[in-house]
Amino acid sequence: MKLRKPIFTLFLPLLPGLLCTGCPAAGTAPEAVASAADRPATTDDRPVTDSIVCGESCTEYTCYFTGDRLDKEALRNIRTLIFDGFAWYTDFQKHPDANSADLARRQALDSLSSLAWLRTEPWPEVRDLFLAWSEQQLERNYIVYRSRRDPYFLYECSETDPTIERCADLLTRQEEGRVGRIRQFLKANELEKAARDSVAFDKTYLDYTLRHIDEVLARPDSLHQAVDRVFQTISNHINRKIHARLSEGGTVDFTRYTDDFLALFDSVKVETWEP
Repeated sequence: MKLRKPIFTLFLPLLPGLLCTGCPAAGTAPEAVASAADRPATTDDRPVTDSIVCGESCTEYTCYFTGDRLDKEALRNIRTLIFDGFAWYTDFQKHPDANSADLARRQALDSLSSLAWLRTEPWPEVRDLFLAWSEQQLERNYIVYRSRRDPYFLYECSETDPTIERCADLLTRQEEGRVGRIRQFLKANELEKAARDSVAFDKTYLDYTLRHIDEVLARPDSLHQAVDRVFQTISNHINRKIHARLSEGGTVDFTRYTDDFLALFDSVKVETWEP
């Protein structure tokens, strides 16, 4: 296995008065600090040093804190949310019927609601957003699960709107030319997204997407591919609605709390490697 080559290692010490203010760790001047292996052994009259490791891309953070000032289980849960990208997931496909899937959904939300969490700001607010996000994402996955077994469910689900109803029509009407109608719908949907997201519009990507729809729906299993893409459209459409409901900017992004998280600790060792 190829070893990672460290480019730099820094410690970012934080002033005690900044620990609960949400002040970004990057705002504190870096200072050389001895590694954990070089530190003297902890004695009975000195606070115990603990740590937690997290990372993103090619950067790893080793975060140190002393004593029982911070709840390590709560730190692990917040770390998972920020750095592991919504690591909690419920696979409804393994459930044999709607009742067992619905029970799994409710149990998953209960489990997430009971996770240990920090009580200092901004973490209660982050928890509220996380639970709202989780509840709606579980509902999205449940809707896709139910509609794969009974497409008529789409006409009465919690996210029913004109787009969802159009998808339901395509899935429930077994007429000739079904693949062609789905192709037309998928292309129109991509053009609508391009018009809606005009600021981030990329004509090259749009052209590629439209060509890819034609290529996929020209395969021998075109009906299977077409139906699968309708379900993907349903999932993506509901996901966009969730983002819009829970974020003023239209995107829920828990990574924006990274600096608040790093600011909790007495010191943070940062290691960066070449990709």
